[in-house]
Amino acid sequence: MSCIDRPVCDVTPGVNVMSSGNLTAYDRSSDSNPVPARPQRLTVELFEQPDSIALRNKRAGGPWVFLLLWLIGWTVGCVFLVGQVITEPELGMIAFAVPFWASWLFVAGLLVWMIFGQETLVLKPDEALFLRTALVKLSSRRIPRDEIQGFRECRSKHTENDEHLWGIEMVTLGKPVRFAFRLPDRERAWLVHALNGFLESTGPDIDPGLRLSASGAHRSLLSSTSAGNEVIDLDDTLPGPPSETAWQLTEEVDGFTFSEQGRLHPGALGTLLFINAFWNGIVLVFVLALFGFMPMDEGPEGWEWWGMFVFLIPFEAIGLAMFAGLIAVMLEPFRHTKWCFEQDRIVQRTFWPLYTHTKSWNVAELDRLELRRSKSDSNSSLGDKSPFGLAFVAQANTDLCEIPNLTEGEARWLAGVVLELRPDWFGE
Repeated sequence: MSCIDRPVCDVTPGVNVMSSGNLTAYDRSSDSNPVPARPQRLTVELFEQPDSIALRNKRAGGPWVFLLLWLIGWTVGCVFLVGQVITEPELGMIAFAVPFWASWLFVAGLLVWMIFGQETLVLKPDEALFLRTALVKLSSRRIPRDEIQGFRECRSKHTENDEHLWGIEMVTLGKPVRFAFRLPDRERAWLVHALNGFLESTGPDIDPGLRLSASGAHRSLLSSTSAGNEVIDLDDTLPGPPSETAWQLTEEVDGFTFSEQGRLHPGALGTLLFINAFWNGIVLVFVLALFGFMPMDEGPEGWEWWGMFVFLIPFEAIGLAMFAGLIAVMLEPFRHTKWCFEQDRIVQRTFWPLYTHTKSWNVAELDRLELRRSKSDSNSSLGDKSPFGLAFVAQANTDLCEIPNLTEGEARWLAGVVLELRPDWFGE
């Protein structure tokens, strides 16, 4: 069976997994489904100590040789355009050169990651450290041990050669950590087993209600009222927020407020900058040519002018949509969201520069809180990394409101505060 044919939520292929409420208990005595054997040669660098386990994975694969040859030829053209812009600093020439320069920067950055990219994971009894580098440090994260739920396989959202890539996912109460794509199947299966085994043998125990189940999904989904939903009681909540969260709690005399400050996402910003520079740069060249601002003898006239004008409309509309997306990402750090819990109502306020959106719900008598998981998390793809929501359900079994885009730890913490400070909202 190939990678693409396997169920997405497999924890470890070829392993008999027992659903015991604990973290992925393996049946070592089964002859038909033995524990994955360690490959004779590993593609990752593995360092095992009595109190730690570390692995370093070099980013490999991808058409880096072809891209390198392409970049060499493209560099010649880009250097020529630099000389042209210096000698003829006209708007049309600059607009013509921008897509070429943007493509060079994008491919150069991709090549640096393909050739020099490294992922390092250090797992200790009390915490996990994850570092991603490519000549310089790109990102790092420190996760406390009690927030780590386990390791499983994950599947990329994009494909290469019409096949999805498979990697390893560290499931946490916050955002997951996904790494080590393109490993051989047997090596990936053994690493998942080895990392889960280290978690079982070292470090403090965690609430069994938050552990991974046999299917690789959360235990909460097995006891939910419907697929993807879990009814939350006070015993299922967390006493505090996860280590990495943008949410803050403010208690006031007549209520309490959860507030979240938006964050800048460098990956999304860089991608949208390239797309806008490439697409809108090309569209700008045609628009300038339409109005005679390009270095040419003359622009189109008559019906040729009108034909080109109409032809450009859909491309301009797409470019405007891309530009709007870029503006939204750039304004995200200025967004501020508040969920205010008053005595008899819930108020949501979202603040943007020069704009505020307010919505409120009257609370008569609620029935329950539900932890909801989006479909993107259930299939373990690289989609939404904050796939949970906290829903407030009335006694008529209708949704009152829902706080979206939460991690599991954030949702359980928010639910605990609401259940503790507003117990009178929920009927017996």
